[in-house]
Formats: sequence, C-alpha cells, structure tokens
Amino acid sequence: MWGETDASWGRTDLAETHVTGAGADGAGADSKGYDIGPASAGDFDAIARLFTDGFPESVLHVYGGDKPDLAAIAEGFRFIWTLDNGHVQVARSVRTVEVAGYIAVLPSIRGFWRKVFGTGFAARMFFGWVGGKYRLPVRALPFVVGNKLAFVRGAQKIPKYDAQILSIAVRPAGRGLGLGKALAAAGLEHLRAVGAHRVKLEVRPENTPALRTYQRLGFQQVGSYDDKQGSWWVMVKDL
Repeated sequence: MWGETDASWGRTDLAETHVTGAGADGAGADSKGYDIGPASAGDFDAIARLFTDGFPESVLHVYGGDKPDLAAIAEGFRFIWTLDNGHVQVARSVRTVEVAGYIAVLPSIRGFWRKVFGTGFAARMFFGWVGGKYRLPVRALPFVVGNKLAFVRGAQKIPKYDAQILSIAVRPAGRGLGLGKALAAAGLEHLRAVGAHRVKLEVRPENTPALRTYQRLGFQQVGSYDDKQGSWWVMVKDL
C-alpha cells in the first residue's frame, strides 16, 4: 500500500502518497492543543489504525472483507522511523497524549528501497507472511502488483523527484484545526533539514481539502496516472 508511497510494501500506500483530511480551509486555523514532533516507539499501532481508517478504499481493495493486518502496517511505518525518527511525525493531543494525525516522508525513495532489501527488512516481512505472523490475502497480490506497475508506467512521464511525502492522515475529530497543514509543514521542514531540495506527493483529485492544503504550501501538479482505484495527481514543490 505505499506510493512509491502505501502500507502494503512498495507503493506503500507507503508508496502512493495518500492524503486524507489534510488541513484546514483557512490560514487562521487553530491547531493549539496539539504538539507536532517525531513519533515515539509506542505510536505505531495508533498510526496503523489512522492509516486504515483514513484509506478505507485501499484497505478494502487489499484485504477485501477481511480485517486488515495492523501489525504489518505498523511494521512498515516503524521501519521508516528506524531510518530516521524525523521521517515519521505525529500530532499529539497535549491533554490526552493520543496521536491525532501523522505524516511519513522520505528524502530518497531510491535509498529507501535499497534499505528495504539491503537491511533484510523485505525478507523478514516475507517470511513473517509465509509463517503466518502477517496477513496479506493471496488474492490481493494481483492488485498490489498491478498498482505498482501503474505507478512505474505513470512515473516515466513525470520529472524525477526523489524525496516524497508518503502518507498523511488526521483523525476525524482533529480535522478543521489545521493539523494536516501543520504536519505537512513539519514533514517539509524535516526534508529540508536532511538535505532534500525537491519533493513530490500523489493525491486523489477528488480529495479537495488535501489539494487546497498542498496548493497553499506551494505544490504544483506536474502529471497524473491511473491505477485500479482511479486517478492520482502528482504534485511537486521545490524546498
């Protein structure tokens, strides 16, 4: 599920840069009461739930009527975090300390995939699946592979931007408070700090709140492609 961002491995819906509930409609949105900062080791179950709640269509396509495997999704985000804690940022309620939103970013998609295979992470996930630790229905494999191929074909027509916003989601109760915009800004600042100069993301054209937020942050559309679920707009920004 990932695009080159979803949480299925690959276009991760950590490879599709999915965005949901991203941001407020006005610059004066109030996000007080929340702290934005790097995720902690205990946050990944909450992040996995936010992901499955935020992207139900992707989850439905992969798992059908089965319950999604939160443990596998959490492991995907945790792996990104182990590369650099700043790659996964969260919005945390000051009052309840609960995670109300997250963003996952990577300064280099190519570097990420080298580490997925070079560190043995891909092998661990594969053997975890074979051994029954993680669940991915066999019927989902054509969907995952098909979407990955659609991404590769679409990417041939789009300028190469290695840094990427992979995934961002905000809990329904936290929407309209500017959390999506604050998380996006935190992710972009982290990418600048680690030396990225340009960044891209992918978003569904019908996701109007996310599009507004990205446009306000300076992203511009440079292309589009279709997968089995519909269209993705590719947007880019110089940092």
